[in-house]
Amino acid sequence: MSKIKKSIAIIAIVIMCICTFPITSKAASFSLSVTKQNLEVGNTATLTLVADSCGGRFKLESSDTSIVSIDGGLTPWVEKETYSTTIRAKKAGKATITLTATDVSTSGGNPTPLEGTKNITITVKDPAPSNNGGGNSGSGDNSLKSITVAGKKYPNPSTDFTINVDSGVTSVDVSAEASSGSAKISGTGKKELSTGTNTVTITVTAENGAKKTYSVRIRRLADTTNQTPNKIDNQNNNQEPEEPDSQEEPQEPELLRLTYLLIEDVELTPEFSSEVFEYTANVINKEELEIVKVVNKEDAIVEITGDKDLIDGENILTIKLSKDRRRSRI
Repeated sequence: MSKIKKSIAIIAIVIMCICTFPITSKAASFSLSVTKQNLEVGNTATLTLVADSCGGRFKLESSDTSIVSIDGGLTPWVEKETYSTTIRAKKAGKATITLTATDVSTSGGNPTPLEGTKNITITVKDPAPSNNGGGNSGSGDNSLKSITVAGKKYPNPSTDFTINVDSGVTSVDVSAEASSGSAKISGTGKKELSTGTNTVTITVTAENGAKKTYSVRIRRLADTTNQTPNKIDNQNNNQEPEEPDSQEEPQEPELLRLTYLLIEDVELTPEFSSEVFEYTANVINKEELEIVKVVNKEDAIVEITGDKDLIDGENILTIKLSKDRRRSRI
């Protein structure tokens, strides 16, 4: 029995504005996706073909197999399911992966031919040079499996994200786990926090010396319970309060953003970024999604729709961020 596939579009919205991107449903279609479009020499990525309400013979080819090669059969037969294979980065340069419907038709009682092509460009770079003077031998994996801040674990972290802590938190413990057992981690430990944004830099060094830096911004909120009033001249209570020496420029309100997003057992395309508001993903055998998210404002309201009762086919998941008006000053 074939597995159930579900595809969702995830949209993060800021400040009460829902920017929906309607998805036009097609009777039959096919698509091509890859887990990573930027690779280092020697790395691999997974290429996935999805046939929706259609089936037949497809053709996969690389514009330059000396740069990027494709494992497995290059003319797979796919019918209302997915087909995955591995691509390998062989040398620096760019290569285009092309998927062509060579003998494909729609499903149902009255099948019709389906034609077209899909293209993905892969960029390959040479590995970062080793800093240990011993060449580039060994693993080049310098990614983190997780980052833990004040006891809260963030799996598959992005290289730059922000979390908020209360004003009473003066220090936190920061730890991290590398994806590779041979990689080395520096920059973790107990961190003292001042009011405002504190940046913790974690450096991961792969076995071959390649380094990657993760920036964790920990924003300690200001304590607004004890505000100092303007001074009054005790000799003359009728005097106006003293004017401050300088007035601060009014600051622009900070837009609501997701600083971290993880859907359990689901890989987003493209990789999560606070500046990206639309993603796609393939979901297999799930009726409900488990979502971990972090917002850059403590008083933000997060509303999620479409994460339950997933159906076979296309689903839309909407994440709406809005400001808590009850906690806003007028």
